[in-house]
Amino acid sequence: CEAYHRGLVYPEYVWFISEGSTAEWWIEVPETNSSCPHSLVAKALHGSFGILPHGFLLNEQDNIDTFSGENASSFADEYHELLQQPRYQEYSTHEFGSVGVAYDAMWSIAIGLNITSKKITAGNDSGCEHLYGELVPLEMFDYANVKLGCIMRKSFDEVMFTGVTGHVVFNNGQRPDDLFFLRQYRQLYEGHVERKIVADIYHNGNNSTFVYRQGESEYTFWG
Repeated sequence: CEAYHRGLVYPEYVWFISEGSTAEWWIEVPETNSSCPHSLVAKALHGSFGILPHGFLLNEQDNIDTFSGENASSFADEYHELLQQPRYQEYSTHEFGSVGVAYDAMWSIAIGLNITSKKITAGNDSGCEHLYGELVPLEMFDYANVKLGCIMRKSFDEVMFTGVTGHVVFNNGQRPDDLFFLRQYRQLYEGHVERKIVADIYHNGNNSTFVYRQGESEYTFWG
């Protein structure tokens, strides 16, 4: 609201908003300040941008079944249904993607440990053969067993599957973040703002490529 009162708003000024909050976070806080109603926040948000890493939102290709057997719609439906239970009523409906990331993370751990277990059974310590430790069952793992820790890290780099947030793969223990979504806040009518993905940003080393989504252009950005 301070930005609005000072005239620091679209199109002369554009704000980048920290993404990851709920879909309409600006109306979830009670209106306790008469000089900053929700309708004013909506006006200040209009035209602002947010950047999200790929994998934060649910897979847009809803017809693709994932490793778990879920697709984006069935996962979202089950999540909503779960929140209807009395014991979960205190939880807000978070951005689906953040929940999807956690869901895919659990599957990543399970798959990575399964790969590790198979290597242990096969006596495969490739790449870790000169390190201290023994190939013991996972339930006997301890942090002094450097060999087994090495095998686990290498196993997690082999994780590759389709999750509810899209293609999941790891490189040196991290999920690559070379694709980002650009999302814009747009006021449709008084007090109501939508967040729409308007472009994709592909990052490769020192170079980035900006690609408008279908129907988007510099005119829809600044119109």
